[in-house]
Amino acid sequence: MGFREFFESIALPSIIVCTILYVVIFILSIREYLKLKRLVFILLLIQCVGFVYDGLIMLIGYSMSDNVLKGFNIVRYILHGIMVPILIAFTGYALQFRRDKLYINWVITIIFIILGVAAAACTKLEIQEFGNIKRCGQHDDTPRWVSSVDTVMNIGSVIYMLIAGIILFIIKREFFYFLSGLFMLIFSAIGPASGNADLNFLLSVYGEILMIIFLFVFFKKYS
Repeated sequence: MGFREFFESIALPSIIVCTILYVVIFILSIREYLKLKRLVFILLLIQCVGFVYDGLIMLIGYSMSDNVLKGFNIVRYILHGIMVPILIAFTGYALQFRRDKLYINWVITIIFIILGVAAAACTKLEIQEFGNIKRCGQHDDTPRWVSSVDTVMNIGSVIYMLIAGIILFIIKREFFYFLSGLFMLIFSAIGPASGNADLNFLLSVYGEILMIIFLFVFFKKYS
């Protein structure tokens, strides 16, 4: 069994397992918020809701017509346009910014959310199939500025997390935050590096769940 065939065979079970894990983290985040009243756990709840929606749409993709699937995926892209910039907000809380810096960090986050939602709304979608999964991906006719916004948001937010992770390791000998960004970066790069760019969506699923797990562990430990 080749590299691609292996991931095709585990694609559907992977989505199921990750979706269940997001539900678990969602429940744990509710518990932590009720106990500590920290906004960061609300942000984790938002991430979990988005990823659960993401997983469910992929799991039931074959049961929908192409047009209906595209409609649900527009919502999925808009959610991602909100979720990715929230990583910037996480970093402000991880580094324990004071009020003025935290305010600036939130302004940057909101600007990128606006850009992310606008880019999602302008994304041209096409039906893609991989293993037992039917989903929508970005069509080649998508405006170039949309791809540029996506790239800046995805790479920029992860690099921001990695830099914060290095700072936290130096100051606190804390590596969970760094690992959350590192795994997201690694799994996002494996597909293109292996010559299987269409695998990127599935590999990103692994990076995303590891990122959320380490974020939860970090904020639970330091809240």
